[in-house]
Amino acid sequence: GALTFAATPFKQNWTKGQRLNKKIASKKNRKDNHRQDSMFHTKIIIGIILILLSIPAYGESLIFVLASYHQNDPFEGPEHAGVIQALQTSEFQDIKIQSYFLDSRRLSKDKINQKIKEALLAINKKRPKIIIALDDLAFSVTAKKVIDMKNIYLVFAGINKPLDEYNAELKFLRNNTPIKNITGVYEYLFSVEQMEFLDLLLKRPCKVAILYSTDYMGEIAKSQILSELEHTPYKDRMELFPVTDMDDLMAAVQTIANRPDIQAYFPLTLSVKDPKKTARLTMKEIAPILTAKIKKIDLGVNLAFTRLGFFGGVHVDSFQMGYQAGLLAVKLLQGYPISNLKIENASGHKITINKKRLNELGLHFDDEILSLVDEFVQ
Repeated sequence: GALTFAATPFKQNWTKGQRLNKKIASKKNRKDNHRQDSMFHTKIIIGIILILLSIPAYGESLIFVLASYHQNDPFEGPEHAGVIQALQTSEFQDIKIQSYFLDSRRLSKDKINQKIKEALLAINKKRPKIIIALDDLAFSVTAKKVIDMKNIYLVFAGINKPLDEYNAELKFLRNNTPIKNITGVYEYLFSVEQMEFLDLLLKRPCKVAILYSTDYMGEIAKSQILSELEHTPYKDRMELFPVTDMDDLMAAVQTIANRPDIQAYFPLTLSVKDPKKTARLTMKEIAPILTAKIKKIDLGVNLAFTRLGFFGGVHVDSFQMGYQAGLLAVKLLQGYPISNLKIENASGHKITINKKRLNELGLHFDDEILSLVDEFVQ
């Protein structure tokens, strides 16, 4: 009986000890699990915070688009539209875009300077994240203002003045790589390709006139064509005709029209003085005069020339150039280092021909040339 009596409490004590150990182990496991759960939750929270910090703050970025000309300018209008489309179709749906137009083709110098002053005051007050400057005037007035500003980027599109000249003053590039807060898209005019197309069309070389206005952009456009043709045999075939006012223009037009060795010309009379009017004449008013009096191939430098009634040919795609600049702005919003966003040449070009002008000039395209044309403008 003693054995049985002794055995029973021993069995009971062992069972109680076992349960106690299990209870202690269970409690410890619960603490460990709780600790692991807490650490896991903490990691999740930290991960969420890091993700949120990496997401751009929509609605907080102002994009200020400064255009050199007016909103419906035939040259700059498509470029501006390309910028806007690139921005609006990006992931940054809530960014604010504000455009300001200097209207420099039509306004007097005093009024242009006033508009520049207003634009710079707006930039200083609103502190946009990115400024997109369209063409040389907009770039030249903003670059000096923002070159050393922190947290502001400047993206240009459509500038024609040599980059080396800008860089000599601003020192924002090293080996075509941005070292400050400026990048953009340089407007390549495809002058060599235009001359190759002309030779293919005429089947022989000829003299080509560059009819240009002596205003800021006329001088730059003329210089850029000569620069692009610098190391080619085409440069020696160019002949320059600078004009300042309507008298100059009509004299040059008569010479070009009557010279049999000149078979084509670049119409770069972007604005000229008219003694009868206070405002300058723009290409919209000048184009009908040129096409009526010069019955020769008028070589356009962008699609707007073809739409104004000129023959056309190979030219930069202005919309695509603006779109390129818009994509650079989007990359900056995404956090790309500006040093990774090298200066780009406008990559898109087209061959567009004005069909009415083609018929007026009595020209006919063979199958080879027809296969090269991207678009006929009616």
